[in-house]
Amino acid sequence: EEDLVKMCLNPRTAAVLLLAQVIGSSGEIIASSVVKTMFSEKAIEAVVGSLGAEWAEERIAAVEILLRCMEEDGTCRSTIADKAELSPILESFISATDAERFKIVEFFSELIKLNRRTFNERILHIIKEEGPFSTMHTLLIYLQTALQDQRPVMASLLLQLDLLVEPRMMSIYREEAIDTLISCLGNSDFPTTQLAAADTIMSLQGRFNSFGKPLIREVLLKRAGVDKSPRSAVQEDHISNFFSEIETIPEEEKAADDWERKIASVLVSHEFGILFEALADGMKSRISELRSACFISATWLVNMLTILPDTGIQGAARVCLLKQFVNKLNSAKDIEHRILSMLALNSFLHFSDGVRDLTASYAKDILKGLRELKRLSPLASEMLNVLVDENQSKTDIWRHKELIQVDCRDNGEVLSVIWFKDKTISGHTDGRIKVWTLKDNVLLLLQEIQEHTKAVTNLTISESGDRLYSGSLDRTAKIWSIGKETIHCEQVQDMKDQIHNLVVTNSTTCFIPQGAGIKVQSLNGESKLLNSSKYVKCLAHAHGRLYCGCHDSSVQEIHLATGTISNIQSGSKRLLGKANPIHALKIHGELIYAVGSSLDGSAIKIWNNSNYNMVGSLQTGSEVRAMAVSSELIYLGCKGGVVEIWDKKKHIRVDTLQLGTNCKVNCMSLDSNEDILVIGTSDGQIQAWEMT
Repeated sequence: EEDLVKMCLNPRTAAVLLLAQVIGSSGEIIASSVVKTMFSEKAIEAVVGSLGAEWAEERIAAVEILLRCMEEDGTCRSTIADKAELSPILESFISATDAERFKIVEFFSELIKLNRRTFNERILHIIKEEGPFSTMHTLLIYLQTALQDQRPVMASLLLQLDLLVEPRMMSIYREEAIDTLISCLGNSDFPTTQLAAADTIMSLQGRFNSFGKPLIREVLLKRAGVDKSPRSAVQEDHISNFFSEIETIPEEEKAADDWERKIASVLVSHEFGILFEALADGMKSRISELRSACFISATWLVNMLTILPDTGIQGAARVCLLKQFVNKLNSAKDIEHRILSMLALNSFLHFSDGVRDLTASYAKDILKGLRELKRLSPLASEMLNVLVDENQSKTDIWRHKELIQVDCRDNGEVLSVIWFKDKTISGHTDGRIKVWTLKDNVLLLLQEIQEHTKAVTNLTISESGDRLYSGSLDRTAKIWSIGKETIHCEQVQDMKDQIHNLVVTNSTTCFIPQGAGIKVQSLNGESKLLNSSKYVKCLAHAHGRLYCGCHDSSVQEIHLATGTISNIQSGSKRLLGKANPIHALKIHGELIYAVGSSLDGSAIKIWNNSNYNMVGSLQTGSEVRAMAVSSELIYLGCKGGVVEIWDKKKHIRVDTLQLGTNCKVNCMSLDSNEDILVIGTSDGQIQAWEMT
């Protein structure tokens, strides 16, 4: 700053001009390193000061530098927005070259990607109102002569300026801007421009994170009921965890909602929903980034139709997009895309005649996809309830087909089967444990191991989900680590009694012994006997409570921490005649399911586990010995080689599986998606059935 040598340029101005040339003319690596040096030297604010310089060339140079800084690290955006004088830049717009004008438009477009909607609108008002001439008119003229790759960004800025007030019936600025975006999106001769248009439409939703990246995907996932990343629970699923970035300040949330409603309204209503046609075409593109961007924008706009007045646009969206969303629900490799497809289809359910449209042609396809998503989003279960009610008379939606049968009779009866991720594990009366995987509808044996000397009566997975426990008549329980293809015995627990049924909590192992009661053994080896007055037939465990089904048809709940016993169903004392034991007991959600004998078959009773009120019952003429419960169905494994399938909500039988032999069903297990049922029988057969 000292005037030691007379120069043509102020040193600060020269530095800004030189820096702009270095960044603009260097390769990506050098330019990036220069920008990072600016961050470390805290030079951003100094360059921001040049936006108000007297000399136009210095202002343009500052715009170019700051634009590159925002592209490199979007967190500097808020610093620039706080300090920048925008009026001088608007003055430069008229006299600038075409290339310089586009840099200014890009700069403004990046600046209004702050993570505060009210701040973005404040900047838009400055851009609209503080120039020496009409900013919108100037942009409109420039848009009509701009290069193809510049048009999407310019159209976006013009459209946002137009929507600072409530949309009028007609606006030449808005019409031109939306026409431009749709035209660019459909112009396959310029794929780069297509992608820019698709990304621009996504960003118009108006929510951004602190780096200036659109939050549209995260917002939609949250609306689909996914409020945290399921990566920890489901390793193969990949959902980005940016939910903390979604603004929750009431004022900001209201501003974001108002903006989203306005922008969505003008986009979908333009020329009777023509944008849906362009997005549908983009979803078929060979360019994966374009397909993804169009898909997300289509999901967003279809979802917004549920809160916008219907002016006939819903029909256009249905015609263009319904089939594509159904296909993506079942075939998309990206789990996020499947969840977003579900959200879009749920939006169609809210349209007039939406349920009819979805169930008329796509019921089975949609139901299959929703079942696979139930564990990730409660919305899937809500949609299933609606669609199942609509299709209740069509029992073929519950049809099952046999995939494979494996003969293990050489190992005796199959006494226990469980699913663990992609593996099925079975326990047999000769003490063997077998590990299987289902691939291409074939049950492949991965491992056969015999560490127990007597029958393996029970297999269960630890609450932590990383260990297998096996219980046996040889008086031991074994703990197994589960590898990719094999299991390995890590520990043997001497239980000093035969194990007839086994459940495991984080701190205890509970099992039915040879005599009365339930034995509970802690990690340090201490054991105690609970419910000693009852001969227990079956066990279930949930939320620190143990449920017992007994030989005298009674059912109890035992609080494991305190040992408190509560009666759910009282038993019957019979001096003569046959007892009616509880053969199977399951806990699913808030309900307890128990299978007991009746005079002419079996009775299934259902209680609420919070107050023990009985909420339903089923009666079947078959003798039930095993049970599995899914979100929608109850599977009853019976004597005579039959599995009855009942609708859990309506309490009606919807299908019957004939296993082909006059055997007893000993055990059943459902995979995590509740699509495949594995059955173990008394004649040594393992069968897998798939819901079709």
